Formats: sequence, structure tokens, C-alpha cells
Amino acid sequence: MQGHNASEGPWGRRLRQTLLSLQLGGSILLLGLAGVLALQQQHLLQLDRGFATHGRLWLGLMVNPEAVPNLKPLTAALAQHPAIKHWAFSNMRPARDTMGERDPHVCASRHK
Repeated sequence: MQGHNASEGPWGRRLRQTLLSLQLGGSILLLGLAGVLALQQQHLLQLDRGFATHGRLWLGLMVNPEAVPNLKPLTAALAQHPAIKHWAFSNMRPARDTMGERDPHVCASRHK
């Protein structure tokens, strides 16, 4: 936009400089917002989520909800195994973002 001073009047030059300043200010604002978002993402990645996934096993099963197999033998084996301290069934995988009170937790075993 620079160098257009031959056919423009003083108001044209002021308008061009104002628009150029507005464009520069907008790009600086967007760059600052991108930096803030990057810092927020970094903070959220390092945040303690309140649960530990170390030493835990997740067994994912794809089953037809209308024809769920009998899980009593599996739950009995899980409850009797000495290395298993706690087990639970859920409709979601562990460490997934929860929905608060609407979190669909189905059942859990006894605590040892």
C-alpha cells in the first residue's frame, strides 16, 4: 500500500495509513491470542486431573447392548483375584473428559 501518493489527496493518504494501522493492530491481536491459547493448552496438558492411570488396565469390549453376555463369571474372577484392588464397568474409557454428575458409571466391585 506504500507509494501511492501521486494520485491521492491528503484524506486518501490518511485513510490508507489508518487501514494499514488497523491491519497491523489486528494481526498483532491475533498473534497475541494465539500465544494465549498455546499457553492455556500447555497448562491444561500439565494439570493434575485427579486420577492416576499408572498400574491400571483397561479392557475394552465392543458388545451389542441388546445382547450383553453373562458377566457373572468374569466379575466373580475379578473379585477373587488378589492383585485386583478395584474394578468397574463404564460406558466410557478411563481418563476421558467426564460430564460431571451425568457420568454413566454402571457398577463397581467391593473395595479391599
